[in-house]
Amino acid sequence: MGFLDKFKKEKNNNLHSNTLQQYVPNLDYTSTNVESNINYSTSKRGGNFQVDYYDENAEFDQFYDTTRLVIKNTTTLGGQQVLSCDVSWYSRDDCQIKNEAGIWESRRANDYSQVLAQIDVRRLQTDRNYCTMVMKGLLNQKRVEKYLEKGLQEHTERPCGEYIGGVGERNGKLSKFFSEKVGIAAHYAPYMANRRNVLKTQQISENQRKIDNYNKQIENLKRENENLEGR
Repeated sequence: MGFLDKFKKEKNNNLHSNTLQQYVPNLDYTSTNVESNINYSTSKRGGNFQVDYYDENAEFDQFYDTTRLVIKNTTTLGGQQVLSCDVSWYSRDDCQIKNEAGIWESRRANDYSQVLAQIDVRRLQTDRNYCTMVMKGLLNQKRVEKYLEKGLQEHTERPCGEYIGGVGERNGKLSKFFSEKVGIAAHYAPYMANRRNVLKTQQISENQRKIDNYNKQIENLKRENENLEGR
Protein backbone atom coordinates (compact mmCIF):
# COMPACT_ATOMS: atom_id res chain seq x y z
CA MET A 1 0.00 0.00 0.00
CA GLY A 2 1.44 3.34 -1.10
CA PHE A 3 1.47 6.49 0.97
CA LEU A 4 -1.53 7.95 -0.89
CA ASP A 5 -3.57 4.77 -0.47
CA LYS A 6 -2.71 4.73 3.23
CA PHE A 7 -3.75 8.38 3.56
CA LYS A 8 -7.08 7.70 1.86
CA LYS A 9 -7.72 4.71 4.08
CA GLU A 10 -7.04 6.69 7.27
CA LYS A 11 -9.19 9.56 6.02
CA ASN A 12 -12.09 7.22 5.31
CA ASN A 13 -11.72 5.57 8.71
CA ASN A 14 -11.83 8.94 10.43
CA LEU A 15 -14.96 9.95 8.52
CA HIS A 16 -16.53 6.61 9.29
CA SER A 17 -16.03 6.84 13.06
CA ASN A 18 -17.19 10.44 13.22
CA THR A 19 -20.50 9.78 11.43
CA LEU A 20 -21.53 6.71 13.42
CA GLN A 21 -24.46 6.96 15.80
CA GLN A 22 -23.46 8.02 19.32
CA TYR A 23 -22.52 4.95 21.37
CA VAL A 24 -24.51 4.49 24.57
CA PRO A 25 -23.65 1.34 26.57
CA ASN A 26 -26.48 -0.61 28.15
CA LEU A 27 -25.67 -2.94 31.01
CA ASP A 28 -29.01 -4.71 31.33
CA TYR A 29 -27.93 -8.33 31.63
CA THR A 30 -31.38 -9.84 32.08
CA SER A 31 -31.56 -11.92 28.91
CA THR A 32 -31.31 -15.69 29.28
CA ASN A 33 -32.16 -16.43 25.66
CA VAL A 34 -30.28 -19.38 24.18
CA GLU A 35 -30.35 -19.85 20.42
CA SER A 36 -28.83 -22.70 18.47
CA ASN A 37 -25.44 -21.01 18.25
CA ILE A 38 -25.62 -18.11 20.74
CA ASN A 39 -25.53 -18.72 24.47
CA TYR A 40 -26.11 -15.79 26.85
CA SER A 41 -25.20 -16.53 30.45
CA THR A 42 -23.57 -15.27 33.62
CA SER A 43 -19.84 -15.84 33.82
CA LYS A 44 -18.69 -18.27 36.50
CA ARG A 45 -15.80 -15.87 36.98
CA GLY A 46 -17.13 -12.77 38.72
CA GLY A 47 -20.78 -13.12 37.68
CA ASN A 48 -20.36 -10.96 34.58
CA PHE A 49 -22.46 -11.08 31.42
CA GLN A 50 -21.11 -13.70 29.00
CA VAL A 51 -21.78 -14.58 25.36
CA ASP A 52 -20.59 -17.78 23.68
CA TYR A 53 -21.04 -17.58 19.91
CA TYR A 54 -20.69 -20.77 17.85
CA ASP A 55 -19.90 -20.32 14.14
CA GLU A 56 -20.91 -23.43 12.24
CA ASN A 57 -19.28 -22.00 9.10
CA ALA A 58 -15.94 -21.23 10.72
CA GLU A 59 -12.92 -21.35 8.43
CA PHE A 60 -10.80 -24.46 8.95
CA ASP A 61 -7.55 -22.50 9.24
CA GLN A 62 -8.76 -20.24 12.07
CA PHE A 63 -8.54 -23.17 14.53
CA TYR A 64 -11.63 -22.22 16.55
CA ASP A 65 -15.38 -22.25 16.04
CA THR A 66 -16.60 -20.47 19.19
CA THR A 67 -15.89 -16.98 20.50
CA ARG A 68 -16.51 -16.11 24.14
CA LEU A 69 -17.06 -12.54 25.31
CA VAL A 70 -17.20 -11.61 28.99
CA ILE A 71 -18.22 -8.00 29.70
CA LYS A 72 -16.81 -6.77 33.00
CA ASN A 73 -17.38 -3.04 33.44
CA THR A 74 -17.35 0.38 31.79
CA THR A 75 -14.64 3.02 31.73
CA THR A 76 -14.29 6.45 30.13
CA LEU A 77 -11.55 7.09 27.59
CA GLY A 78 -11.25 10.07 25.29
CA GLY A 79 -14.56 11.38 26.61
CA GLN A 80 -16.39 8.21 25.53
CA GLN A 81 -17.66 5.21 27.45
CA VAL A 82 -15.95 1.93 26.67
CA LEU A 83 -16.51 -1.63 27.87
CA SER A 84 -13.71 -3.59 29.52
CA CYS A 85 -14.02 -7.18 28.32
CA ASP A 86 -12.36 -10.57 28.24
CA VAL A 87 -12.42 -12.56 25.01
CA SER A 88 -11.37 -16.12 24.20
CA TRP A 89 -11.56 -18.49 21.27
CA TYR A 90 -12.08 -22.25 21.39
CA SER A 91 -13.67 -25.21 19.61
CA ARG A 92 -16.54 -27.42 20.61
CA ASP A 93 -14.40 -30.49 19.97
CA ASP A 94 -11.53 -29.30 22.22
CA CYS A 95 -10.42 -31.59 25.01
CA GLN A 96 -12.65 -30.87 28.02
CA ILE A 97 -11.33 -30.30 31.54
CA LYS A 98 -13.15 -29.61 34.80
CA ASN A 99 -12.80 -25.99 35.89
CA GLU A 100 -12.89 -24.54 39.43
CA ALA A 101 -16.69 -24.48 39.34
CA GLY A 102 -16.77 -28.21 38.55
CA ILE A 103 -17.91 -27.62 34.95
CA TRP A 104 -16.34 -29.44 32.02
CA GLU A 105 -15.18 -27.13 29.26
CA SER A 106 -12.30 -26.32 26.92
CA ARG A 107 -9.12 -24.99 28.50
CA ARG A 108 -8.92 -22.44 25.69
CA ALA A 109 -12.34 -21.08 26.69
CA ASN A 110 -10.70 -19.63 29.81
CA ASP A 111 -7.53 -18.41 28.09
CA TYR A 112 -8.62 -14.78 27.96
CA SER A 113 -7.29 -11.67 26.27
CA GLN A 114 -8.36 -8.36 27.79
CA VAL A 115 -9.78 -5.78 25.37
CA LEU A 116 -11.61 -2.46 25.39
CA ALA A 117 -14.56 -2.18 23.00
CA GLN A 118 -17.64 -0.10 22.26
CA ILE A 119 -20.60 -2.46 22.10
CA ASP A 120 -24.33 -1.95 22.67
CA VAL A 121 -25.03 -4.72 25.16
CA ARG A 122 -28.81 -4.63 24.80
CA ARG A 123 -28.53 -4.89 21.04
CA LEU A 124 -26.01 -7.68 21.45
CA GLN A 125 -28.84 -9.67 23.09
CA THR A 126 -31.74 -8.66 20.86
CA ASP A 127 -30.30 -8.19 17.36
CA ARG A 128 -28.86 -11.35 15.84
CA ASN A 129 -27.13 -9.48 13.00
CA TYR A 130 -25.52 -7.09 15.46
CA CYS A 131 -24.37 -9.99 17.64
CA THR A 132 -22.86 -11.72 14.61
CA MET A 133 -21.00 -8.57 13.55
CA VAL A 134 -19.54 -8.23 17.05
CA MET A 135 -18.66 -11.86 17.67
CA LYS A 136 -17.40 -12.78 14.17
CA GLY A 137 -16.15 -9.42 12.90
CA LEU A 138 -15.05 -7.19 15.75
CA LEU A 139 -13.77 -10.09 17.86
CA ASN A 140 -12.10 -12.10 15.09
CA GLN A 141 -9.01 -13.54 16.76
CA LYS A 142 -6.49 -12.38 14.15
CA ARG A 143 -8.01 -8.89 14.21
CA VAL A 144 -7.91 -8.65 18.01
CA GLU A 145 -4.36 -9.95 18.26
CA LYS A 146 -3.23 -7.47 15.61
CA TYR A 147 -4.59 -4.56 17.66
CA LEU A 148 -3.11 -5.90 20.90
CA GLU A 149 0.29 -6.24 19.23
CA LYS A 150 0.08 -2.61 18.06
CA GLY A 151 -0.84 -1.63 21.61
CA LEU A 152 2.57 -2.91 22.76
CA GLN A 153 4.44 -0.79 20.22
CA GLU A 154 5.61 2.61 21.41
CA HIS A 155 5.31 4.14 17.95
CA THR A 156 2.47 2.91 15.75
CA GLU A 157 0.41 4.46 12.97
CA ARG A 158 -2.77 3.74 14.95
CA PRO A 159 -2.37 4.07 18.76
CA CYS A 160 -4.83 1.72 20.43
CA GLY A 161 -3.57 0.11 23.64
CA GLU A 162 -6.16 -2.58 24.34
CA TYR A 163 -8.89 -0.77 22.40
CA ILE A 164 -10.18 -2.66 19.34
CA GLY A 165 -13.01 -0.37 18.19
CA GLY A 166 -16.73 -1.05 18.18
CA VAL A 167 -19.81 -1.87 16.11
CA GLY A 168 -22.45 0.70 15.21
CA GLU A 169 -24.67 1.89 12.36
CA ARG A 170 -23.92 4.18 9.47
CA ASN A 171 -26.62 4.99 6.95
CA GLY A 172 -28.69 2.12 8.30
CA LYS A 173 -25.91 -0.47 7.89
CA LEU A 174 -23.92 -2.21 10.60
CA SER A 175 -20.18 -1.70 10.48
CA LYS A 176 -17.07 -1.71 12.62
CA PHE A 177 -15.57 1.62 13.65
CA PHE A 178 -12.52 2.92 15.46
CA SER A 179 -12.43 6.12 17.55
CA GLU A 180 -9.00 7.74 17.32
CA LYS A 181 -9.63 9.70 20.55
CA VAL A 182 -10.33 6.51 22.46
CA GLY A 183 -7.38 4.74 20.82
CA ILE A 184 -4.93 7.47 21.84
CA ALA A 185 -6.28 7.61 25.41
CA ALA A 186 -6.05 3.83 25.72
CA HIS A 187 -2.58 3.64 24.18
CA TYR A 188 -1.03 6.22 26.49
CA ALA A 189 -2.82 5.15 29.66
CA PRO A 190 -0.26 4.75 32.50
CA TYR A 191 -0.68 0.97 32.77
CA MET A 192 -0.08 0.52 29.02
CA ALA A 193 2.97 2.81 29.09
CA ASN A 194 4.33 0.75 32.00
CA ARG A 195 3.61 -2.50 30.16
CA ARG A 196 5.56 -1.29 27.13
CA ASN A 197 8.46 -0.19 29.36
CA VAL A 198 8.57 -3.64 30.98
CA LEU A 199 8.49 -5.29 27.56
CA LYS A 200 11.27 -2.99 26.31
CA THR A 201 13.43 -3.83 29.34
CA GLN A 202 12.87 -7.54 28.76
CA GLN A 203 13.80 -7.21 25.08
CA ILE A 204 16.97 -5.29 25.90
CA SER A 205 17.92 -7.95 28.46
CA GLU A 206 17.27 -10.74 25.95
CA ASN A 207 19.31 -8.96 23.27
CA GLN A 208 22.20 -8.49 25.71
CA ARG A 209 22.05 -12.19 26.60
CA LYS A 210 22.35 -13.06 22.91
CA ILE A 211 25.25 -10.62 22.49
CA ASP A 212 27.06 -12.20 25.44
CA ASN A 213 26.53 -15.68 24.00
CA TYR A 214 27.84 -14.59 20.59
CA ASN A 215 30.89 -13.01 22.23
CA LYS A 216 31.61 -16.25 24.09
CA GLN A 217 31.31 -18.20 20.86
CA ILE A 218 33.71 -15.78 19.14
CA GLU A 219 36.24 -16.11 21.97
CA ASN A 220 35.99 -19.90 21.83
CA LEU A 221 36.57 -19.85 18.06
CA LYS A 222 39.57 -17.56 18.51
CA ARG A 223 41.10 -19.92 21.05
CA GLU A 224 40.41 -22.87 18.75
CA ASN A 225 42.21 -21.12 15.90
CA GLU A 226 45.16 -20.30 18.15
CA ASN A 227 45.42 -23.96 19.15
CA LEU A 228 45.29 -25.03 15.51
CA GLU A 229 48.05 -22.57 14.65
CA GLY A 230 50.13 -23.87 17.53
CA ARG A 231 50.37 -20.61 19.39
